[in-house]
Amino acid sequence: MKTNNHDVIISGAGPVGLFLACELALARCSVLILERAEHPHSPQTNSVWDPWTLSPYHRRTLPPWAARSA
Repeated sequence: MKTNNHDVIISGAGPVGLFLACELALARCSVLILERAEHPHSPQTNSVWDPWTLSPYHRRTLPPWAARSA
């Protein structure tokens, strides 16, 4: 039997989970994302852009609207 080994397992393929997966992949971590929904969608729920919220996007030079899902 083949086993898959991952450094990190992320529960949820929303904006936060996907952003975390990208950050970990850039750090050369093996990531597995688990999503319960058959057709995941994640409307933007956080409309507050304080310095704590913006800091990860700033580090990656991404505008805050890049995290919004369609």
